[in-house]
Amino acid sequence: MGETLGKYDSLRDYLAGYGPGDEVRLTFAEVEEFAGRLPPGARRLRQWWAGDSTVQAQAWRAAGWRVLLVDTAAEQVLFVRSPSAAAPRSRSQGYLSQLHIPLVVVLLVLCVIIGAIGFSFRPGTDTPPAVSDQTLTLYVYQQNAATAAMTDPVRVSADEIMTWANSSTVMVQLDVFASFARAGQAQWYVDTGRSEFPPYSCPDPNNYIGTAFPNPVSTENGLLTIGSQTATPAVVAGFMGHRDTLTAPGILGLDGRSPGTVPAGVLAPIAEVDLCWARDPPMAADGEFTSAAIPPVDVVPESGPSFPVEVTRSLYFYDRVAGLQPTTAEYSLQATTTPASTDPYGWHWSGSQAPVLQVNAVNMAVSQHETFLGFVSAVLFGVVGGAVVLVLQEILEPIRSRRRTGRPA
Repeated sequence: MGETLGKYDSLRDYLAGYGPGDEVRLTFAEVEEFAGRLPPGARRLRQWWAGDSTVQAQAWRAAGWRVLLVDTAAEQVLFVRSPSAAAPRSRSQGYLSQLHIPLVVVLLVLCVIIGAIGFSFRPGTDTPPAVSDQTLTLYVYQQNAATAAMTDPVRVSADEIMTWANSSTVMVQLDVFASFARAGQAQWYVDTGRSEFPPYSCPDPNNYIGTAFPNPVSTENGLLTIGSQTATPAVVAGFMGHRDTLTAPGILGLDGRSPGTVPAGVLAPIAEVDLCWARDPPMAADGEFTSAAIPPVDVVPESGPSFPVEVTRSLYFYDRVAGLQPTTAEYSLQATTTPASTDPYGWHWSGSQAPVLQVNAVNMAVSQHETFLGFVSAVLFGVVGGAVVLVLQEILEPIRSRRRTGRPA
């Protein structure tokens, strides 16, 4: 008949799942579910089911079965298993024999690999990161002696710049300029609001990033100067500030003095305060989003009525001095106050003292890239979902086959 023993392997494996002494009645159509289309003789001749030498008989004999009864009119066959059949297969063995284990393993491995790739490609957050609100309080005055009265300036101008000191540290530089009615050395004091993670002083006189006024630090005849004073260690320390150890916990206080005498009526450099946050910073980036909360500078009079105060605020996402790479065109910016001006490297606000300046920015190039990664991630997860469906189909197919043929689960 041209048939091979392998044609009846599924029927043999199905019967092998039963125990000794069991009987199984199958219709010819159910036999064909395991072995494929039967030859015409199987429906006409009972001899086709008899004997031990035919390929089909060898299949069920190998599993310890024989044909007890054939009803060609009803197209049914009754198999019986010998009570003495050796090494009967358990039902789990019969189930595993019908399971395409290599295919299931390959699909599961693909699910893990593709799922891991899809997870790595998933886009970041879809909301701007939260940042902490900080405050800066500034005092500027003249005092000729410890017991003398404090004299307020006639004008104060502060240039506040926020940027990244490095990939994990945010820096705020506060450049203070002031003029007084009388000549004399000025003193200053800055403190931060109470915070669980206050900033720390990170002075660097060679890293002036202000834009409102020319850099007061320069080199003349090979000597470093601040204003018109030679930058001795004492002058630099007074200009950058000393840590005040008497401040309350959670507050950073710095005090210092101007580099030399401030001429009367001249807006002169008073201080350069560098503050850094490594934890709970006022600026954070996450994927396409960058959030910043530029602290307000509250200039407090010491002895009299208020005086004119000008505060210029600048925001740079990269170090403008270290790398002159234009960045503003890459971002879409939202702020509580519209910037007064913009240059290729940052945004600038000007005016008097104001509350915290909240800024949210979206990097358009990163946003497009995140959208693409989201699409790729979704496709990969879709492939994983399809593979999982195939695995489930393979696992459930032997069970469905048993139910179709009336075998108990």
